[in-house]
Amino acid sequence: MSKRDASEELAERLGHRFSDPALLDRALTHGSASCDGTTSNARLEFLGDAVLATVVCEALYRQFPQASEGQLTSLKSDLVRNERLTAAARDAGLGSYLRLGKGLEAKGGRDTARVLADAFEAVLGAAYLDGGMPAAREVVEKSLFGERGLSDSRFDPATSNPKSTLQEWLAARSLPRPEYVIISADGPSDRRTFRVRVSCGSHSATAEARTKQGAEKIGARRVLEQLIASEQGAKNVEAATA
Repeated sequence: MSKRDASEELAERLGHRFSDPALLDRALTHGSASCDGTTSNARLEFLGDAVLATVVCEALYRQFPQASEGQLTSLKSDLVRNERLTAAARDAGLGSYLRLGKGLEAKGGRDTARVLADAFEAVLGAAYLDGGMPAAREVVEKSLFGERGLSDSRFDPATSNPKSTLQEWLAARSLPRPEYVIISADGPSDRRTFRVRVSCGSHSATAEARTKQGAEKIGARRVLEQLIASEQGAKNVEAATA
């Protein structure tokens, strides 16, 4: 595949076609591949971080006019967490387009969560410089929100406090309380990553975040989604056989 074809393919995945390809090239250049650091994607990542927050906050504000500040803040934190950015980068296939130094390449840098999350923010920053906020919104809506956008049930403000919502859901059905178990806590104290497993009977989920509470909330949301889907599936089967 030629460089032009690859660029077109990536543009389709991202939702924005760059009029200045040099911006996209820089966004995909990791610091390990830059001689002096000035041609890396670090500055674009810095910009993209701010753009991401603005786009997400605006989208949440417009989509959920009845949501409280606390609910909006919780939803925003969930949307911009590194785990979700990494997933968006993987879905777009950013890893295969990255320019890395030989050392990082040998260590599997193309699929490293931190590298991918940073690259996604850098690409977003590049899209903003290339086409303004409309371009940035296109990338976020296509790559981060998904096909259903913020209408997806996982972005419902009613579940913005998923631990409480999960406990209430279980209590209403006379089911046992959920179990939260810390699987690991890795990294230095200022950059520690917590991995937690949340279990409710046969349903369970694992999640990672910079804080134990954050990982528990993400895990609780995932288990709640499983339980709701399972209950709805059972109702559909019951209705079909009635």
